[in-house]
Amino acid sequence: MKKVLIISTSFDQENQLREVYENALSQPNSESSIVFETTSSFGQDIGWWSIQGPDLLILNLPDDPILQGYFFTKLRKDVPPTQPMIVTCSQISSAMMNLSMEFTKLRMLKSPVDGFVLYRTVMDILTDY
Repeated sequence: MKKVLIISTSFDQENQLREVYENALSQPNSESSIVFETTSSFGQDIGWWSIQGPDLLILNLPDDPILQGYFFTKLRKDVPPTQPMIVTCSQISSAMMNLSMEFTKLRMLKSPVDGFVLYRTVMDILTDY
């Protein structure tokens, strides 16, 4: 069973993913098992990420540059650079591009992202890595 952790202030991405995922499960030859969980908290320490971290992290990056700075600092400090991750953001900044060079399994999607594109990206990352 794969665990996908979504860090967001709403359940929109989880609901979109769940809808497409449940439709995919109804198709023949679908044997995947994924659990989706959404939280607005990003306070997990480095030990949590190493021991019980998710198979995939989806980070819905806020538009506020100050909050983005907090997220970038937190990612660099506590999240292992090998953590598979999808970052959704309204604009891809130079700070975001710099972050992409520090994480080996990172995909960026410009929001808004529809459920199918997000699901396809999740499946690609979980399959590739």
